[in-house]
Amino acid sequence: MKRGESGSVMLESVMVLPILLLLIFFLIQLSFLLIAKQMTYYAAYCGARAALVYNPKDYSGNGGVVHRAACTVLAWVSQSTTGSQALTLPSDSGEYRIPRSENIENQVSVEIQEGLQKDNTPVVTVAVNFQCPLLIPIGGRVIAWLSGTGDRVDSHGWHTVPIREFCSLAKPYRTEPFPLVPAEDRKFLGIK
Repeated sequence: MKRGESGSVMLESVMVLPILLLLIFFLIQLSFLLIAKQMTYYAAYCGARAALVYNPKDYSGNGGVVHRAACTVLAWVSQSTTGSQALTLPSDSGEYRIPRSENIENQVSVEIQEGLQKDNTPVVTVAVNFQCPLLIPIGGRVIAWLSGTGDRVDSHGWHTVPIREFCSLAKPYRTEPFPLVPAEDRKFLGIK
């Protein structure tokens, strides 16, 4: 290396490193966002499946069986610590608390529509809306800016992006829905 080249290599590194870090953080946040989008679709599927088998009085609106099914799926990617209590699941040793899921019920909302297809087959459609937190420091701000949601910030100062997914399931067979969930089971499942 010639005498004057060592300074130019350092200058090139200083100029390229911030751009490279921005690109890396953007790609990491984008991959988390794509995972959350897939999980939101799965939450809509689980909600639609719950709507097929449960009594309509049990899944009316947020707080019902469909909302609980969607929250259970999305609790793993919610990363929220503000709220009343973490989501719990029954397990062999009692209850399992999903870590960092305290605010999941406020991050998720569901819409349920029942109808008929063209061939008079009953169908249920569930839409799940999820306020996805953008946790990667620089990448989250870039994605929030690109999506036009730069002003949406949660209680931690993290930017959020809304994700909406639908799932429709047909019911081509006749089944009797489960009876209403007993009060003690509703309390254990956290259903209002």
